[in-house]
Amino acid sequence: MNLANRDSVNKWAFSINTTQSYFLLSMTSQQTGLTVNFIADPVNTVVSGNNLFIYFTENSTEDKENGIVSLSPAGTWDLLLYEQASSSNLDPDNATLLLDEVIRVDDAGAATVAFTGTCADAGDSGTVLTTINFNGSQVYSATLNTAANNVINVS
Repeated sequence: MNLANRDSVNKWAFSINTTQSYFLLSMTSQQTGLTVNFIADPVNTVVSGNNLFIYFTENSTEDKENGIVSLSPAGTWDLLLYEQASSSNLDPDNATLLLDEVIRVDDAGAATVAFTGTCADAGDSGTVLTTINFNGSQVYSATLNTAANNVINVS
């Protein structure tokens, strides 16, 4: 799965044999259904043998014909990659489909996977509150009752 970082220049590599110079990306958010069409940065798109390298910038200030696009919200997106002869066409009906895959868009500075929390210290007795956080949001709280053979209740 390719990863797109928000507020960043992104580079993806595909094992595709093509002679075209322009590549249209059509991306649809699985969370909202929003579809965004844009052309990969024509300056940085390189075809080398069977490898295609796509560059684009994720940014709130869009220039869809020059590889600058806003992909909001973060999350899972469906990607359709097209080849075309046009440097300005944003309509997938006028391009040739190369591949279909799922990608992930992450917020700038967000950890890909981040677990943090507090936990009971060795030798604690009584009831100790334990919290588990994922990417900054509390997802679980647990009560460790060391007086009752270290039973953990999770909510």
